[in-house]
Amino acid sequence: MVDVDDSTKAFLVEVRRYCHLIEHDGDDSQGNSWKFARNCLISIVNLYSAALFLPIIEFDKSDASLDDVIWHWSSSFETHWGQHAVGAIAALNALCFGQFPDLNRPQDT
Repeated sequence: MVDVDDSTKAFLVEVRRYCHLIEHDGDDSQGNSWKFARNCLISIVNLYSAALFLPIIEFDKSDASLDDVIWHWSSSFETHWGQHAVGAIAALNALCFGQFPDLNRPQDT
């Protein structure tokens, strides 16, 4: 079994939480779009934060290993999906708390 460091484990936990949210959150949010948007915001922030702590690994194309998978996650975060995450965070923040927040927001939050 491959030894996985704590930061990679934390990233994997957040990936699984995000996937579960996207696949199953309709049940948890009970059709409330504000709750879903807030849950997405929390999940993306946590995923982004966990990606910042992925280990820095040099790519070795001669050996397909867990290190190469981690390198791809980290590299694509830095060059591509991290920018999408920042855009999603901004949009979800505006929806939840901006000038024109979602009208489904519970009044007690």
